[in-house]
Amino acid sequence: MRGLATAALTAAVLAATGCAGARTREVVVEGVAAVGADGADAARERALADARRRAVEQAAGVEIGSFVVTNGGVAVLDRVSATARGALRGYRVVSEGRADGAVTVRIRARVEPDGAAPAPAGTWPPGTGPRLRLAAALEPSPVESAARGALRQDWLARGGTLAEDGAPADLVLFTAASAA
Repeated sequence: MRGLATAALTAAVLAATGCAGARTREVVVEGVAAVGADGADAARERALADARRRAVEQAAGVEIGSFVVTNGGVAVLDRVSATARGALRGYRVVSEGRADGAVTVRIRARVEPDGAAPAPAGTWPPGTGPRLRLAAALEPSPVESAARGALRQDWLARGGTLAEDGAPADLVLFTAASAA
């Protein structure tokens, strides 16, 4: 019974979130880049890329996630990620200038926020998250197997990776399946 309760709780925690409609937003932002050895044209391109990134972040938001694994009170793995939650649908340059060794580009941009609800905390860029290994003492019940499958799917969807049995892992989840 304890195993069934654990599986039900795990499945409830991993329930999928719904989607919300998205609509295009217009923002005016400025991007800046220093003029380096590669010249003013390259600095302008970097400033334009900075402005495009800032437009998406301002209109659609950005999620900052972090993950720390400790061993004996010492951090052995520390990851931070920033993910913008939208797509640039178009832009035009409003103004540009150069002063004090930097190029500034101001754009008016159309951004479409992602339609999905914000990703849960602990999301990493695909395939860059911590390695998870699921281990069980006994053969899991069908319900526990389903819960483990849901956990695997959710972990991968969040950008985590899976470690095979015996392979190094950043996190090992050990479940003691009930014999009943």
